[in-house]
Amino acid sequence: MARRVERMMLGTPLLPRTIAAVKVVSSRENPVATGWMLQFAPMLRYANPSLVCEFRVARRAEVIETLVSEASPTATSAVAPDVPSEAEHESEHIEIEFTDGTQHLMNLLLYRQPHQVMQRILDIDTEKSMSAG
Repeated sequence: MARRVERMMLGTPLLPRTIAAVKVVSSRENPVATGWMLQFAPMLRYANPSLVCEFRVARRAEVIETLVSEASPTATSAVAPDVPSEAEHESEHIEIEFTDGTQHLMNLLLYRQPHQVMQRILDIDTEKSMSAG
């Protein structure tokens, strides 16, 4: 499957018809996200220099607990004020912005390989261009 996508992209210039921006929100340790940014983002940008491809590290919610010591019986667990709350926790995803201003979110947990992500982006672009035309 990866070979088909790579051959298609290397053989002919790929111009996404409806995609204006691709924003990857993930941890740096995610091999799917980093692989996609290394393998496929440069190819898309080469074919379409005005396309925006960005990577941002996802915010993680962390709770810091303090230990209750015998010397301080009034101490309880607390959350540091600068730590994001659970509502600010971000899942790893890709945000696709289209030329008409709409967005599509792709959950990165559904993909095991970068070429699967690229294939889905191509499918979304094709579906969007067919529905717009």
